[in-house]
Amino acid sequence: MHTRIENVLRVTPAVFWERLFFDADFNRGLYEALGFEAYEVQKLERMPDGKIRRTLRAEPPINAPSLIKSRLKGKVFYTEEGVYDPARSIWEFANESSVASDSTRVSGSIRAEPHEAGMLHVVELEILVKAFGLGSVVERVIEKNTRDSYRVTTEYTNAYAERCGLLH
Repeated sequence: MHTRIENVLRVTPAVFWERLFFDADFNRGLYEALGFEAYEVQKLERMPDGKIRRTLRAEPPINAPSLIKSRLKGKVFYTEEGVYDPARSIWEFANESSVASDSTRVSGSIRAEPHEAGMLHVVELEILVKAFGLGSVVERVIEKNTRDSYRVTTEYTNAYAERCGLLH
């Protein structure tokens, strides 16, 4: 399942990438606002060519129908590995879930495009869940939860930028 999510952030693309996306304080507050149980950057590496590689582990809240929740015994977490390419102004990532990692794939990209209000935050996602009779249901749940989280992300980012004097 492919999905595209667009939101307007009131910062420039440069501020987004250079002052927010990799900032520890911004991310700590963002993941708290999203209701995550835990969030940890496991690796942050700046490469000689300017690219930035990051690995993080996060425990998201589970907002799913009871049928799916019952199958997710214990805490669910994912590991995200991604690379930011400043030459292309794009973050490309892949997530590996602690549950059904062999049958679940979430990957995609984030771009920051100039916009009159600041920037257009564009998320392209590929969601694939192979589970007989449940795959498409789980894909739709992941998509809905992701859309909801980016609404919160937009609100948090704009409020944080205003508080820190980073608005466009």
